[in-house]
Amino acid sequence: MAASFDVAFKRSPIKTLHSAITTPTGVVEAQSVGFSFYSAAEVRKISVVQVHTAEQRDAHNRPLPGGLYDPAMGPTDQYESCKTCGLDYTTCPGHLGHIELALPAYTPSPGFSNYVNATSNSFFGPPPAGVIELAVRQFGRNLRAIFGSYDDEQTGPLSPEVQANRATLRSLKLSSANILKREKARGGIPPDTPDLIRVPYVQLCRLIDGIFEDRPPIERFFFLETVARMPYFSYVSMLHLYETLGFWRRGAETKRIHGDEEYNEWHHLLIMEALGGDQSWDVRFLAQHSAVLYYWALVALFMISPSLGYLFSVLLEGHAVDTYSELVEANEEALERLPVPVVAREYYNSVGYYLSMGGKVAGFERTAPLIGEEPVPGYGSSLSSLKDVFNAIRKDESDHVIAMRASRGELEL
Repeated sequence: MAASFDVAFKRSPIKTLHSAITTPTGVVEAQSVGFSFYSAAEVRKISVVQVHTAEQRDAHNRPLPGGLYDPAMGPTDQYESCKTCGLDYTTCPGHLGHIELALPAYTPSPGFSNYVNATSNSFFGPPPAGVIELAVRQFGRNLRAIFGSYDDEQTGPLSPEVQANRATLRSLKLSSANILKREKARGGIPPDTPDLIRVPYVQLCRLIDGIFEDRPPIERFFFLETVARMPYFSYVSMLHLYETLGFWRRGAETKRIHGDEEYNEWHHLLIMEALGGDQSWDVRFLAQHSAVLYYWALVALFMISPSLGYLFSVLLEGHAVDTYSELVEANEEALERLPVPVVAREYYNSVGYYLSMGGKVAGFERTAPLIGEEPVPGYGSSLSSLKDVFNAIRKDESDHVIAMRASRGELEL
């Protein structure tokens, strides 16, 4: 329900409280304060969009037209522009939308919001469509992208500042050779690593380097974060299977840890999407289909030996730490000029965003709290630039190394 108010003053026909405070003639005393509600016709007149769907974002975390984050009401991130006025995140004043109510609505209990994940559509809500319908939608989206049409993904004309931010992102540098040097400097692949793990790991790194060497680094990170969630899906799937068949039933805590890790990687992916890492259809296609193959490969590897499966993840997470470290050091000045995506600030401000992992791994810095310790609230408020965001992600990946080594029994947490 929309409301307005009017203030009447004793001295001069001042119409706003702000004017009253800044007047040079001293304190102005209010005579009366009046409140009134907009009529339905007035609300519709000033509204720029009718909100008609309970879903807020699409499958790629972009605001849905007709949802509560409709781009017509203002940009939701520093890397977008307003569809109504064309201004960016910091200068757009925001625009009103409205919902047509068939019946009176009452505000739910404030405590209910604790059950809603701020980065998901809603705790309750319509389920996804069937797999065929979803596949057709995705195929159409990529087909339009092949022919250069991104009309359904643009939130409006981009302001000069947003265009400059995107241009800076695409100009970042990342050397695969320097990443390899970092890996060797911390000891490289352990000499006792079986060829079953060593050979696929080396070939996978070479393949990724070959594909993304001359492409914007943000596309490489979108690819990496898309497939980074797959180990936790596959490991939890196998642990559930073992429990169901009665093979092994001591994995409850391990499943919880893997769930924390997947949730962490999910937000890394949201950050990369907010930065435009998924704007090329071929990168999306490659990342999504590689993730499916990777899932089944890890399921097979876990069946052969869970310890080897975790070892493969140790190597890949270590490679991720080296990659993020190289990105930050090679582009420090540029990253310091870029703003923090909203999804990153919200995530790192949330309670319990970090894994409750302890222990030490040579060459890596333990950043997460120990088991039983409270996470540091408000951490996201200390993020001042995109450099801080990538450093936070790098520290997350370091924690994943610790978790994977602990899952192998190398560390006692």
